[in-house]
Amino acid sequence: MNPSQDITLLQYQVLSTFVQQPHLFMRYAERLRLSYFAVGDFRELINAMLQLHNNIGVFDKHLLRDYLIKQNAQTDLTWLDTLDYEMLELANLDEAVDALKNHALRSMFHELGINMLQKSFDAQVEVADLKRVLQQRIHDIDELLPANYTERLLDVVKRIQSNVVKTSGLTWFDKQLQAYLGNLEYGVLVVIGARPGMGKTAFLHTQMMHLAKQHHTPIGYINLIEKEEVLVNKLLKVSEENQINQTEINTEQPWPIYLSNRILDNHIDEVCAAAKKLKYAFDIKVLAIDCFQQITYTPKTSYRDYELGLVLHRLKILARELNVVLLLTSQVSRAAERRGYTATPMLCDLKDTSSLEEIADKVLFVYRYAYYGITEHEDGTSTGDKSKIIIAKNTDGFVGEINMLFDSEHCKFTSTKAPPPFVFEFPVNRLSDLE
Repeated sequence: MNPSQDITLLQYQVLSTFVQQPHLFMRYAERLRLSYFAVGDFRELINAMLQLHNNIGVFDKHLLRDYLIKQNAQTDLTWLDTLDYEMLELANLDEAVDALKNHALRSMFHELGINMLQKSFDAQVEVADLKRVLQQRIHDIDELLPANYTERLLDVVKRIQSNVVKTSGLTWFDKQLQAYLGNLEYGVLVVIGARPGMGKTAFLHTQMMHLAKQHHTPIGYINLIEKEEVLVNKLLKVSEENQINQTEINTEQPWPIYLSNRILDNHIDEVCAAAKKLKYAFDIKVLAIDCFQQITYTPKTSYRDYELGLVLHRLKILARELNVVLLLTSQVSRAAERRGYTATPMLCDLKDTSSLEEIADKVLFVYRYAYYGITEHEDGTSTGDKSKIIIAKNTDGFVGEINMLFDSEHCKFTSTKAPPPFVFEFPVNRLSDLE
């Protein structure tokens, strides 16, 4: 019996086992994929099992038969009855599912090689399209590769203790932010949200320059909005250097910031590819992306919220894969401006997707009073150039508001000066009373 016949028999036995003992399917539903089964009756059957499991939580042979008939009234289902005669032992079911998975992966690699070879000789196919196809197929393969590991808590503790895990040591540019948020840790997704023109990019640049100057941290910067000249001028302003059209720039500054803002169509595959290139070339520890809503996704759907949710999942996985801190700017919708004249943003105001507030580890909002023409606080004091950073989500710390100053000349945020400590002094003319 050749390998293809072995796999066909194995598929037959696995499906037969699930048909006769549907309760076993519940254990494996999360691990099974349509690609594990040959196109045809087997794939239709496993799809029916998955759909019934997801929709009503259970199935049996009668429900499967009804579902398949509804999908295709012309289907001959006599083959379904033959599944009653072949069944795997429970001890062999795990091994069988893993074998189907490995066979599916090998088939995908084989098809990928043949497909890319054929397309590469076709002069009508653009090189960018070749790259896009390759990235998409690799993404499909990656979804099957992660294994499910189960360990006892004590085993996990021992494994962690045996590998000395150091914190990143990367701090925030402001002491109050540091007190609220703690160090920036690898694999964490930090979202910086604000209305257009409020200062989210300036806040991002301020933090980037702090990391580059104080920690000499290699930073990868993907900007999907600005031209290179405008972008570099803004960064030089934050660093209090002259602009690029002047000759007095100190080009010897060892700021390890690496730019990548020529992303084809701002597509998520290209963004991930650029991030990986930055990681492999410069070993970046921080990845900054400005701005999230500019990232595109294919295939297009009718729901932009759903598309951006898929994009965000890719970015979150990317941060963990590359072991970097991910700083991501996001636009805020106009909903805040409809609630009142102060227009203070909330988590639900993050534009176009609800996934941001769910998946992000930390969410900060940038708010400047001058943006809305607010010149006085409620107590009558002047707002001046004051602003505030709203910590709306913090998975491992406190939430709250932090007052800051916006330096419009250098396009950056600075800390507010703490009030001088109160010192009590006895009046000189009362000292004699104490003697």
